[in-house]
Amino acid sequence: KWGLSTLISYFSIFCDRLSQTDKHKKKKEIAVKVQKFEDTLHQIDNDISNLRKGKSIMSYMENIDVQLVEIPMMYLLSIRKNVLEHEFSEEYGTCFGKLFRKMEEKKLTAAAPPMVLFHDDEYTPFGLDTEFAIPIKEYATGTRDFRPGLCLKTAVQGSYLQLPSVYGKQIEWAKREGYENSNALYEVHVTDPAEVSKESELVTEVYYPVKKRVSKAQNGRQIL
Repeated sequence: KWGLSTLISYFSIFCDRLSQTDKHKKKKEIAVKVQKFEDTLHQIDNDISNLRKGKSIMSYMENIDVQLVEIPMMYLLSIRKNVLEHEFSEEYGTCFGKLFRKMEEKKLTAAAPPMVLFHDDEYTPFGLDTEFAIPIKEYATGTRDFRPGLCLKTAVQGSYLQLPSVYGKQIEWAKREGYENSNALYEVHVTDPAEVSKESELVTEVYYPVKKRVSKAQNGRQIL
């Protein structure tokens, strides 16, 4: 029977588990902050090294290669959700784990490495609108069409700390050459972060879908 003492006992266990969960989350948040701090220190070391050599601290951006490529339509098996910054590593593993299990259940075949799409350009209090996806060869229930079309592509080797600079370089290139964004920016994770021992072994491809910018004068002529 569920007497008062039993309820109190269960409530005590529940509170203890909740406390342990909160502690676990806090540990993960601290681990993410420590990693970011270490990455920042590494970047500062590189900046100081460049300054000593007489180079600008932004000189590394000169080596960021931007290519204009056409990407065909693909079928995506995906999970889309808002993700808070400190939850990203955990959600990456959880969501791709679910997707790979679903692939196995439905006997689907991966057409390319996993990718992450970003449907917002900034965080909100609810997190970033993120889609974890795997391109699939077969069209099946639960998949969707994705047509990136014309894209700016940059291959990055090493730390994810470089990625904001890559986005900046691509946006700068697009503005200079008369292009504008046309779809969700996405990253293809060529290497699995869980399977590399060093950040220098990470390989990521960044894609920024674009279209030719139409001027106001051209818009006016089209209306006429």
